[in-house]
Amino acid sequence: MSPEVFFDMLFYTVSHTEQSSLSYMVSLLNSNFGVTVKKQSLNNRFNETCVLYVKAVLNEILRETFTGLYSGKLLPDFERIRIKDSTKLMVPPSLESEYKACGGDVHSRSKAGISIQYEYDLKSGEITDLNITSGDRNDRTDAGETAGNMGKGDLIIRDLGYFSTPVMEICSKKGAFFLSKVDCSTNVYDENNHLISFKKICKSMQDMMIVEKEMFVYVGKQTRIPVRLIMQLVPEVGFFFYDMRKYTALKVAQISNDQIRRQYLLFFCFCICGIIPVLRSNIYIIDFSCLYIFCGN
Repeated sequence: MSPEVFFDMLFYTVSHTEQSSLSYMVSLLNSNFGVTVKKQSLNNRFNETCVLYVKAVLNEILRETFTGLYSGKLLPDFERIRIKDSTKLMVPPSLESEYKACGGDVHSRSKAGISIQYEYDLKSGEITDLNITSGDRNDRTDAGETAGNMGKGDLIIRDLGYFSTPVMEICSKKGAFFLSKVDCSTNVYDENNHLISFKKICKSMQDMMIVEKEMFVYVGKQTRIPVRLIMQLVPEVGFFFYDMRKYTALKVAQISNDQIRRQYLLFFCFCICGIIPVLRSNIYIIDFSCLYIFCGN
């Protein structure tokens, strides 16, 4: 049995049935590929080498997918541009002892789930992290456990789930750059060490008709980390697409659009990052204009 046939058999099996068995795989190999193999012989192939092989194939497919996407004119001052995200999947109940689900899918019959952590370097197309963990392991935990992998001159781009002030502190010490949304529960202080009121900033921006505001701030309650923070008011279109169910409920209660918008904006906590680093800080807080964070109920 060639490596290609083995991989095709795995791919076909997981794509068509949850309850895969050795008998099913043996039958599939014989009918689809003309390969005759005993169940015990096939079972022996499922080992650590098999896992490494499948991972290597996936790495190569992903590398080829992203090769050629990067232009040298984009962010040339960074050593690597590392983009990371994760996805969670439900898996057969028989795997619950090894992979526990996070409990988010109430409709699933399985209590087993996995989390796939994936990170790649946009400049080289190389995979910097590809890991499968239990579904109940969150992104913030991953950020802490992989913080040592950051290098000097790296640009780390992640979403809100990875936000962690201890990780940002490590990033700063290593001379790396970090782009992230800001967690609404995080304390943010101005240069005079005063706790920032986003409610007041929002009102000021609205009164002065300012769409964007930039500040040099410190984040974190215990360890004050210097960051560059840029805030934007939410456009009407972005706001109303945020949560149509809540919007509809408030409209039924005969609350005006302006009142609804202010209900969220009074608790806004979102930002966007610039490209050129500032001398006093090598960490940014980011939120692209199409990805708004609302901290109100």
